[in-house]
This record gives sequence, structure tokens and C-alpha cells, in this order.
Amino acid sequence: MKKITQITIILIAAALQAQCWSTFDSGGGHTVALKSDGTLWAWGANYNGQLGIGNNVDQYFITRVGTDSNWVSVDAGDSDSFAIKNDGTLWGWGRNEYGQLGTGSAEQSLTPIQVGTDTNWKSVSNHGYHTLALKTDNTLWGWGNETVYFGFINSMVPVQIGTDTWKSINTGQHYVMGIKTDGTLWAWGRNEYGVFGNGTTTNQPSGPIQIGTENQWDSIAVFSDHTMAIKLDGSLWGWGANYYGQLGDGTVTNRLAPTRIGTGYNWRSVNSGYLTTHAIKTDGTLWASGFNSSGQLGDGTTLTRVTPVQIGTSTNWKLLKPNFTYCQVGLKDDGKLYGWGSNQYGQTSGDGNNFQHNSPTLIGCPALSINSEFAQQSISFFPNPTRNAIHITSNAAITSVQLFDVQGRILETTTVNDDAVDFDLSQQGSGVYFVKVYTVKGVKVEKVIKE
Repeated sequence: MKKITQITIILIAAALQAQCWSTFDSGGGHTVALKSDGTLWAWGANYNGQLGIGNNVDQYFITRVGTDSNWVSVDAGDSDSFAIKNDGTLWGWGRNEYGQLGTGSAEQSLTPIQVGTDTNWKSVSNHGYHTLALKTDNTLWGWGNETVYFGFINSMVPVQIGTDTWKSINTGQHYVMGIKTDGTLWAWGRNEYGVFGNGTTTNQPSGPIQIGTENQWDSIAVFSDHTMAIKLDGSLWGWGANYYGQLGDGTVTNRLAPTRIGTGYNWRSVNSGYLTTHAIKTDGTLWASGFNSSGQLGDGTTLTRVTPVQIGTSTNWKLLKPNFTYCQVGLKDDGKLYGWGSNQYGQTSGDGNNFQHNSPTLIGCPALSINSEFAQQSISFFPNPTRNAIHITSNAAITSVQLFDVQGRILETTTVNDDAVDFDLSQQGSGVYFVKVYTVKGVKVEKVIKE
């Protein structure tokens, strides 16, 4: 009977994991994601409050954002984030000195704050100091200020851009590419490396210009220095910078105009990241090319690739989003989320460590008990570096403390029932360790140095 019970528990856990995530986005060292129950979660870098949890403390564990369960989409910028609820309202949080949150001020927000009062937002795209969004009528709206490359947008609240209708919009670091509902391709902003694909490197700060005359564009992906796109026939195209083979055309030659990548007509989606490209074929397989110093391609190596290489053997990849650092996150159609590459802030693992992964590694599905309430909680570590002990204090009762080495191995666990503890490190050798503190309000991980 005991064995049957254990098997049942394992099967239930597997089923819950498979139903976990519905969508996600990753930004400047942080990840935001929605569970299938409509709840919002975030982890990773938080120096500008981009996680939305009420403070600017980095989170190495997946952390619940608020208590609402009616979120339907998310967008992670460099150091801010946005999300849309099922009532069509738009919310933003994080960095805001250029009005990129669209709330009418330049004040940073550590928790989600509503953008205006409209209830017909469809999608949003943010990168840096400007934000663009589409409404359900496919009109285009923008806000923020990057006067050098987007001089025509200088508003702290959403303003409509033209009267045309758009199928999709994608913001890069200093440029924007969009596809109108008629299938034509448009661009504006900075055109360094020929990211527009119009044969020049001339900037366009005054509004969208058409790229070529074709009307067969289906999807577009931009980042900082190269652009990728798929046509309605399933062919893959790329242009812009290519010094690490990120276009995947077999060369390291920059391209000023759309260049065909391979000969196949079986590409379903494409993602342009920092010096990398990831794409999914219609058979659900994942492919990547470009820079790979931190394993961000996910092929198990750190070798740069100038043509797309298959990542693993899975045939159920569903969604990829760009990350502003040397890493990648992807979602499979069974609701499982994976991360790989650099993990400096825990953005590709969410399990308390910052270890690099050279191939896709499963990101766990959190229970509500992991929900952190750091808006009402403060934990301090002193001294750090230390010779003997770390004095840990918290305004919420500490229940236990664990010590990990840099390989993620548990070295010590101490049970506590107090708001302060002296955690002894005198028996450990000099080096870097991670101290994981459990309190009645949540979990926090701190890197400590033993001298």
C-alpha cells in the first residue's frame, strides 16, 4: 500500500508540473511568468523593482506577485515589466525615469500600477526607455522618451501613433520593427548594422518607414543589433549584425537587407536575443545559432555556431522570448518551463542557485507556500565578508537556515525559532557560500564570503 501511495504522489506531482506555466517573458536578468491558474510570478534581478513584489531585493526563488489570478499576458523589459489582465487593463512596474511605465509620472513603482483606464489592451513590448503597445482594434500606442532615436514620442502616458492597424510590434534596444495588418514591414529608430533591412544604416527618428514592398511577412523578432523574421510561407530571414553568426546564414558577414536562412519552409517562430537566435520549426524542434560563451544556445557546449544547430531532441517547444543577458528561457507545450545559459541572478532556474546550465534545465512549478512577502519583510546579514559567523536578523520569525557551497550542495541545516541567529561558519574553508534563510513570510538567499 505504501508503494502505491508513493507512486500516486509522484504521478500527481508530475501532472501538476505539466499543467504549471501558460506563458512567460524574460528581461534584463529577470523572468516573469503566468501559471495556468492566472497567477503572476517573478524571479531574478530586482534592482529597479522589476519583479513587482514591493521591494528591490533580487529573488533567487520563484516569487508570487500580488494575489490576483486574472493575468493573461506578460512582458519583461530591461529593468521593468508589464502585464495585461483578462479585463483588458494594462499594468506596469519597475524603472520609470523616462516615463516608460506610462503612468503619467517618472516615479518608480515596486508593485503593479495600472496604465491609464483603458480596457482594450492586446499586447505590449518594452525595451529600455520606450514602450509600445497594441489595442484590440490593432491601433499602435507609445510612451516614454528616447529623444535621439524616438524624438516623435515624448509622453509619460500612452499616445496613438498614426491611424494604421498593426499585426505585431517588437521593440529593440534603440529601434522598432512592426508588421501591419496588410503584411508589410516597417521600422524606425536607430539603424546601426542595418537592422532595418532597407540597405542602409541611416537612422529614422521621426516615425515608421516601410521596408521593401513585400506584404508576406508573418512575424518579426528584434533585439539590439540584428533582426529575424518569418514569412507566411514559413521561410526564415535575417539581417543586421552577424559577427558571431547570430543570423545563422553560415557566415559572420553583416547583412543590410533580408537574407534567407537555409532553404526550409518549416519555421514556426523565431526569437532574436543578445548575439543569438533561437527558432522553432513546425515539428516542434528547437534550433539556435550565434554566441555561446555561457551556454546560452543550449546545445550542451560553449561553442559559437554560425548555422542553426538543433537543441536536444524534444519536439514540443512552444514559446521563446529574448533575454537581455547571456541566457534563454523556453516553454514547452506541456506547460513546462526551461532555462539555460547564464544564471547570475537566478533568472533561468528560480531554485535558489545561480549556476550556469549549458542545456535546457527544468524550472520548477512553485507552490503558494513559496510566495514571498518581502514588502513587509526585512532580512539583514552582517558582517559579510566574515571570519567566523554571520549575524542574521529578520522582522519575521526565522524557521531554518541552510548553507550551500557554490556547487549547490547542502553543507549545513540549522533549525531556528527566533528573529535573529548567529550562523557559524568557523568550520568552513575560505571561499564563497550561499545562505538560504526560511522565515514565516518567505525565503531569501544571500551570497556570503568566508575570509
